[in-house]
Amino acid sequence: MGPEFPERIAVIGAGIAGASVAYAARSRGIDATVFDPDASRGASRVPRAMVHPFAGHRAAASGRRIAAFHLMRDWCAELQPDARTSVLRLGADGRKTEVWESTARKWDPVGRWIDADGLASIEPGLSDEFIGGIDVADGLCIDGQALVRVLLQTAQATLIRSAVIGVVSESNGATVYTDGGRSGFDAVVIAAGVGAVTLGLSAALEPMAGATVILEGPGPSRPLAAFGQLIPLSANRTLVAGTHRQDGVRAVSDDDRKRLIEKASRTLPRLSEARVVGDWAGVRAASRDRAPIVGQLEPNVFALAGLGSKGFLLGPWAATHLVASWSGEGELPADWSPDRFNQSS
Repeated sequence: MGPEFPERIAVIGAGIAGASVAYAARSRGIDATVFDPDASRGASRVPRAMVHPFAGHRAAASGRRIAAFHLMRDWCAELQPDARTSVLRLGADGRKTEVWESTARKWDPVGRWIDADGLASIEPGLSDEFIGGIDVADGLCIDGQALVRVLLQTAQATLIRSAVIGVVSESNGATVYTDGGRSGFDAVVIAAGVGAVTLGLSAALEPMAGATVILEGPGPSRPLAAFGQLIPLSANRTLVAGTHRQDGVRAVSDDDRKRLIEKASRTLPRLSEARVVGDWAGVRAASRDRAPIVGQLEPNVFALAGLGSKGFLLGPWAATHLVASWSGEGELPADWSPDRFNQSS
């Protein structure tokens, strides 16, 4: 990035990615100025975000995802200790039973396999189509808005509520341009959504809208990840998440509500009679290949973007490794490099 380790950086975007960069930078003595015209509207302000390392229909995990999960767990132990909770990751495809069991054994004690018979005893009322599940005892259900706020506060970041209209790489740093003028920094990290100034990165990003509803009715005793995500907010209220539209519409539609209720009741049939008492929607930036974009764009200008729905799992790990790379400590994942889009049509 240049001959000197940065002392002052600019971060574009005050969501989980940008806040994580500011927090990781502070741990190394770097001052961060964060630009965001309206941080209250970001997708990171989701009411609750479930975090565990087992993804998709095969409950896939990896060393990187496990490391990212451990790091987020450690951050939350200090910054949001009440986020820790047992998360039950449920599987419904009988053809993949052995795959799920093998995954749980490989990553034990992060996750413990529970067969179909055992599920009934720990979570009564589940649909009988589940083959079993992985119990993540140290799972997390994060209050997104509260965590982002405390990350920025702990980082002692300066928050500037201005839209960035340009970033220019310089030989000895980078300049950030806003409607109010320009400011020079040792380095700039672009950690914002699809509408941000991204020096050509915008072609690699697309909007992904996510919606949640709050249902009133007898819900689960613990967070469940199945056809959607079911997170108990109280004894009689459940937050349900799980719709992802490839658009930038920041609103919950009737179709969203219908699909979320269907997902909830497919997991826990008694929720079919639940009543919608609240909703929330946000728009995330996802990369075209659904992998994060982390690394150098130009001299002294970096990206941490395209996290999609995995911001709270991968954002802190990516930020920590990006900041560490400035002093030559380790390498960033090659498959996350922004260069991969420069080589594609």
